[in-house]
Amino acid sequence: MTMLAPDDARPAPDLRTRKREATREALATAAFALATEHGLDGFTIDDVARRADVSRRTFFNHFVSKEEAVTAVVRLRVAGLLDEVERRIAAKSADPRPDARQHREVGEAIMADAVHTLLAADSVATFRSLIALTEASPELVPHLAGIEHEAGDRVVELMRGQDESVPPVHAVYAFAIPGAVMATVGAVYSRRLHVREVDGDAPGALALDDVIAELVHLIPAGDDCTGAT
Repeated sequence: MTMLAPDDARPAPDLRTRKREATREALATAAFALATEHGLDGFTIDDVARRADVSRRTFFNHFVSKEEAVTAVVRLRVAGLLDEVERRIAAKSADPRPDARQHREVGEAIMADAVHTLLAADSVATFRSLIALTEASPELVPHLAGIEHEAGDRVVELMRGQDESVPPVHAVYAFAIPGAVMATVGAVYSRRLHVREVDGDAPGALALDDVIAELVHLIPAGDDCTGAT
């Protein structure tokens, strides 16, 4: 798989962009905290702006609704986590034309990094809080679904790599495997599947490494990793 090499990483944002991103994150964090404390109907947009120390107008420069702001903290966290996965994979994948064995090795590394990152204890806690809010406020459901869809698309991008002419796996697998990863992560977020690193000795809890090992079995070996048909 050909991922971005470290020297090809995305350029650092300028000061204005960093300030805008910081303001957006502050508003998202404030909205999420208020929703957790008071429920979605227990605060106003003005409350969010005050807690983030910005104006109401600034809020609407970033979000169109309270619902979007509440869910944005999770969207930003997931995007940041997957950015970190991409950076780590780029450092591991400097060979521009890896062979089938290397494709599989990098594919395994991507999967392990993505699952470990998305199932870190703080990430699970944040997402579970959003799920609890969504259960109480169904209007958040489309936003939650959007986050899950975006995360799945990003994992597909990571699995396929940057060189479309030499995909890491057959095209079907490039979509099926990330789908399996996100379904597994979603099952942990929704408490349908328990992992020991997050849930302790909950009945049926699995070690995270065992979960990853089962997912790795989905990655095809040999020539299938080159995308040959």
